[in-house]
Amino acid sequence: MDGSAERMGKGSESTDVRSQFRKLLPHVRTYQELMWLVEGEAALNGKPEISSDAGAPIAASQLLSELEMLEYKEGEAKGLLFTADATRRIQPLQRKIVEIESTRAALNGIYKEETAARAVPDIDEFFTVRMINRHRFDEEHAASPEGARDATPIMIAPGYSVGAEALRRNAIGIAELGRSVATFVVPPTNREFDPRISFPPDTPSLTKIHATALLKAIDTCNEKTFGEGTKFDALGYSQGAINTVVAALAQPEKFRNILLVNPAGLTELDEPYLTRFFKLSKKSFNHRDQVLTEAKRRPLTLRQRFSKEHYLWILDNIFDSGWETFDRSRVMHDEFSPEMQAMGKKGGFKGAVKVADAISRTNLIPMIQKVQQLGVRVAILPAEEDPLFDVAQIEEAGKKAGVEVYGAAGAHANVGFRPGAMASLYIDCFQDMNEAAASKKEVVLPAV
Repeated sequence: MDGSAERMGKGSESTDVRSQFRKLLPHVRTYQELMWLVEGEAALNGKPEISSDAGAPIAASQLLSELEMLEYKEGEAKGLLFTADATRRIQPLQRKIVEIESTRAALNGIYKEETAARAVPDIDEFFTVRMINRHRFDEEHAASPEGARDATPIMIAPGYSVGAEALRRNAIGIAELGRSVATFVVPPTNREFDPRISFPPDTPSLTKIHATALLKAIDTCNEKTFGEGTKFDALGYSQGAINTVVAALAQPEKFRNILLVNPAGLTELDEPYLTRFFKLSKKSFNHRDQVLTEAKRRPLTLRQRFSKEHYLWILDNIFDSGWETFDRSRVMHDEFSPEMQAMGKKGGFKGAVKVADAISRTNLIPMIQKVQQLGVRVAILPAEEDPLFDVAQIEEAGKKAGVEVYGAAGAHANVGFRPGAMASLYIDCFQDMNEAAASKKEVVLPAV
């Protein structure tokens, strides 16, 4: 990514690649940036390898595989680090990994402290809010961030069936990059919204419930840690995009920027309600198939079962060597699937129907235009391979709404499978929105 690459000095004219790699290591903050740094050095080398402390070549692919395993096997990284053949041959890299792990453990400790919030007074329906005040964290840990940090917290408004684990990984990724962050989860059994909030006419009840929770989550965060009147940058994912825009229409003073990620409410806009409903329902099944494909969980064909790669994978699991064939997608799928299934069971078939109904009744274009008139900046971040919400339709809707549409790789589930890379992309997008507003120039699209 352009923003992250620039921060790490990618593209430097230095010809001493080995010293350049070590020179940049102190500025790295996350595993994802470590992986980008390894890829960058390999590209500058012109060879798929990295030099060890002793000057011997290390395969960049092995180093990347080890870093991915260290990132996704949280809690085990300390033990894994010293059995990783490639990583342990670069001592500055090992020290950086220990530093990243220490920061991540501390941030997770803060994040796990949840706050129960009530959306409607005198009604026993609660939802959970979690938050990390990165400015306070830096003060308590005597951290000295490089350059000025954006003090505006980021609120993640999740979509349907986005569970606590996916939220946590995205939130921690954002906090590691220096931004304060907050999340909330509304139980699918909740049925109440605050009738005192002025929502747009004909807003579906499900949207009101989640928009209410978003507004109350901001109030809770400000009461607990950020201070009264603090504005938020909001990240509305999938159905959460609709909830975020509706919340901003009701109380725009609580928002600075809104980034709509893989947003619902911007496709099949010319279709009658029933046609749109059935089209979106059908696409949701395609989305499930694509997630399974990305996670390599689809049934193997006979040819695949007898392939060399499959035998190597079996042997690797038998001997648990792990490094060479570590499969991030499988790990993430194993973490997210039980959680998503549990949420689906709690919400039941009625929950899925309510979500499809709420999306099918919503056209975000006029709402986005109104939100911007109220002083809240909006941009859209679609996924190029999203089977659920067509990227071409979203781009066209974005033009009609008069907002910037960024380009992003991946599919609808990229929020789960690449949380580290997505966190960096979110922050770059918010930064570009602020810079464009300050200069009143056209926003420059961030590369992925």
